[in-house]
Amino acid sequence: MNKDIVSILILVIGVAFGILMMWSRSRFLRLRRSHKQLWQNAFNPDDFTRIDQLLTDICDAFMISRERRFALKPDDKLMTIYHNTAGPIDSMEYEHLLLALEKHFNVTEAEFMAMLKEEPTVGDLVRRVAQPINKQTAPNKALQATRLPGRQARA
Repeated sequence: MNKDIVSILILVIGVAFGILMMWSRSRFLRLRRSHKQLWQNAFNPDDFTRIDQLLTDICDAFMISRERRFALKPDDKLMTIYHNTAGPIDSMEYEHLLLALEKHFNVTEAEFMAMLKEEPTVGDLVRRVAQPINKQTAPNKALQATRLPGRQARA
C-alpha cells in the first residue's frame, strides 16, 4: 500500500514538474504583443510573404504556435529562442529549420551551418534568406529601433 502511494506521489510530482517546465518555456512569446507592423515597416513590403513563411518555419521548427509568429522580433537570436522553447529532450529544432529553409528558400546545409556560427537573429535570417538577393538592403530605421542597447548594427 505504501509503495503505491509513493509511486503515485512521484508520478504526480513528475507531471507537475513537466507542466511547469512547459509553461515557463512557453511564456517567452506568450507575454509579447504582435510585432507584425514592425516586420512590415522594417523590411521591403514586397518581401512580406517570404518573411511570413520564414517566421512560420521558425515557429514550426521550435514548436511555437504559428499564431505567435509575429511575437518574434527581428533582434531575437535563434539561440535565445531555442533556450526558451526547447524541452529536456532534443527535438532537433535546428534540423527541422534547416529542412524548411532548404524547401522554401533553397538554403544549403553549408550555408545554414555558416549562418549559425554567426549566432544570427531572426532579422539576420530574413536579410539572408527571405529577401531576394537583388533586393537585400540595410535595415531601415524601424529595424534599427529594435536593436538592444550596446548592440552594433552589422554592416
